[in-house]
Amino acid sequence: MAESLRTASVGGSDACEAAVRSAFAALGQALDDAAGRRRLEQLFDVCEEGSSEESSEDAGDSMGGEGPLDDERNRVKFSEVAADVFPVRARPSRVGQGSGVWDCGAA
Repeated sequence: MAESLRTASVGGSDACEAAVRSAFAALGQALDDAAGRRRLEQLFDVCEEGSSEESSEDAGDSMGGEGPLDDERNRVKFSEVAADVFPVRARPSRVGQGSGVWDCGAA
């Protein structure tokens, strides 16, 4: 993904890649800290998903926290959803040659 974020022909740049890398580092730090998880839960309106009997049994100690992101499985899913915001492209689309999926201010 990093190379795609740097590729000018799809709308990327070195600055774009650095900004996304920095954002994900900050996300990782927030997920590692209980106060950071509370901020993320509020900012992104993260709520508890309905729990099934099976998921409650499998959760074990991972469900003992104060919020949804205290469960490691929810943190993994949250990270995956965040990463899905950045579709990866190796080359420009045929329609509108040179226009990329994202625009990170590349000239």
